[in-house]
Amino acid sequence: MKIKVLSPFSFRPGLGAPVREFGRGVHILSVAEAAHPFIRACLADGLAEEVPGVAVQPEPPKDQQPKDQQEVQTEQQPEPEQTEQPVPEPAQKRTGRK
Repeated sequence: MKIKVLSPFSFRPGLGAPVREFGRGVHILSVAEAAHPFIRACLADGLAEEVPGVAVQPEPPKDQQPKDQQEVQTEQQPEPEQTEQPVPEPAQKRTGRK
């Protein structure tokens, strides 16, 4: 969800959570932030307004979040074709002296 803040405010989603400052302008909210009663009250009181046409995107469960970019890029690269290489003959041991 996107909101346009008309009058700046601070938001702390829970005890021990970091404070998020909302200055004037457009801000993107997570699903949890958009559903929080304080944010809903700020919208109702006119401190901010919802930007129309932007749907709230559900957050994927933590075990289904995308892998970091390096892993994703590695998976997208095609594997080189494996060609059969000749195996060298083992060296023969010399017995005795010349």
